[in-house]
Formats: sequence, C-alpha cells, structure tokens
Amino acid sequence: MKTKNTILTLIVSLLVLNMEATILKVPEGFPTIQSAINQSDIGDTIAVSPGTYFENLNFKGKNVFVTSLYYVTSDTSFISSTVINGSNPVHSDTASCVIFNSGEDSTAVLQGFTITGGTGTIWNDIHGAGLYREGGGILVELSSPTIKHNIIINNIVTNISGVISSGGGGIRIGDGNPIINNNLIIYNQARYGAGIVLNFTACRINNNVIASNTGGQEFYGGSGIWMYGNLGTTPKIIINNTITNNTSTLNNGTGGLSIWSASNVILKNNIVWDNFPSTQIKAVSSIPAVTYSNIQGGYTGSGNIDLNPEFDIISYILGDNSPCIDSGDTTTKYNDIENSNMPETAMFP
Repeated sequence: MKTKNTILTLIVSLLVLNMEATILKVPEGFPTIQSAINQSDIGDTIAVSPGTYFENLNFKGKNVFVTSLYYVTSDTSFISSTVINGSNPVHSDTASCVIFNSGEDSTAVLQGFTITGGTGTIWNDIHGAGLYREGGGILVELSSPTIKHNIIINNIVTNISGVISSGGGGIRIGDGNPIINNNLIIYNQARYGAGIVLNFTACRINNNVIASNTGGQEFYGGSGIWMYGNLGTTPKIIINNTITNNTSTLNNGTGGLSIWSASNVILKNNIVWDNFPSTQIKAVSSIPAVTYSNIQGGYTGSGNIDLNPEFDIISYILGDNSPCIDSGDTTTKYNDIENSNMPETAMFP
C-alpha cells in the first residue's frame, strides 16, 4: 500500500510535468519543425503554422505532440495547408518524410499534416532479409507512435538501386504497435504495400481511407495493406477502414490486402472494394478473422456482405442509400469517432 507521502509525491511530480510542458511554435519560435523537435521535452506540443516545410523529420525518441493548427478547432483546412514535403532530403538514402525509430510510444503524435514527396529510406531489415527502401511518407521501426488526421499522398518508393525491393509508399511499420487513426492514405506508389507495410508488427489501424495506391509489382502486391509476420501474440487490429481502388500489376496479386504468415489479424467493419486484381484479400499462408465487412466477391465471416457501397460521387464517403450504413458491428466501441465541433458527424476523414 502506498503511503500518503508517496501519493503526494506522485501528485506533485505530475503537476510539475504538466507545468513544464510547453508549446513550441513553428515558424514563429523555431524556423523548422526539426529544430523544434530537437529542443523539445517530453509532453511538449509543437504547433506548426500553415505553409510548406521541405523537411525529413526524425522524432529522435521524443514523445512529443507535433501538430498543425488543426488541434485548435479541428478545422480540416489546416491539414491541407500545412505540408511536410520530403522531396529535398540531405541524404538520398534517408528520404522518408517522417521517421520514428528510437522507441517512441503512443504519446509521440503526428497530427494534421499533408505528408508528401517522400521516396523512402534504405533500411537493413532486422530479421535478416537484407536491404530495402521503405517508408515514403512515414517510416516506423521499433516504435509505437500515434499517427492521426493526416493526408499521406504522392509518396513514391520505387527506386530499387542497391536494394532488394521497395515498399510502404505511404507508411512502413516494423516491430512496434502504433496507432494509425483517421488518415487519408492516397496516391502513393511502391513495389509492395503502396499504402501501408506491416512487417513483424502489431497495430491499431482505425477509420482511415486507403485508396488509389499503385504499383504492387512484387510479393503479391498488397497495394492497400501488405503484412508479414507477427509481434509476439499482439494482434493487428484493422477496423472501420475504407480500402478501395488500389492496384497491383500482378495477376496473382491483390490491390487490397496481402497477408503473409501473419496470424491474429482482426478485420472488422471495413469496406474492401474495387481493388485490382479482383481478389480483395489474399491470405497467402494464414487466414484473418474478417467480420461485419463489405468485401467485393464475398468473404467467409459473421456479418460480412458483398454489396456495392455506393460511395458519394466526389469522395469515398458513403452515399445516403449505401447498404454499408449501420450494417457493421453495432457495439458502441466500433462507432466512428464523433467530431466534437460538429455533433453527429465523424472526425476527418
């Protein structure tokens, strides 16, 4: 049992940490986002004003909150107007827009940016597979950050000079358990996992639109999400996502989800539709648990349907007559996150 003095010490420590947490403003106080990260302390917020920042960021183990001004009012215009452009790296072999590779946890947050122009980082796979170029938009290794409310777009990881292959156009994740929530992951390119690569990792991937990612020339494509291996017994939880219009050039591949020897994969309340080739979920050597999802061509599992989702004509939002509305698991915890500034509407996107 803790003594009163111990409890008082804990309370005082928490208050001191809270008082010491500060807001670092870019460019008002710091000329670059990286310079603010370098000077930050645990719990700090780095608030970035609108503009285009030609940077290739590394969180360097800092558990800090890096955000556009979206955090103030949830105004989505700040997402499109605050850009991290990784197209001008100092070193061409380290050309991811953002890197987490120093043990960052879920309190390391990247929120509210357009992330574009990344061409990936040459990475020596820690499982002995060799050199790969991966992670155009974001590279995560041995870390578990939170990545939310971003547009991850037009990152191209196709250069195979000096490497075995290139993957993870939008996001590459390895050997961690990150949270990937409420992002648009669109128009990225890679030879596998053009949208997302999950390599020996757990994850929570919720409420994202993963669309129009292309390439998929190798390893069965998996241009929406490509996954291989496990992180112990911790599951890959993929819920409430729209995965559509992703393309692999392999006849025996998939533009949707490719699952290689990855057990404990939980897919629930997802729309996996109109990916090419027509196999929407390719389970190479393990079978995922798929429930309450709309899978083109059908898929075995409780509550699954095979009906045109009837997207709105100008977006991947569901039209008013979509058969997907309220057809998922109705348990409250699976509901979309509500936008507190716009009651009865979901958070971006």
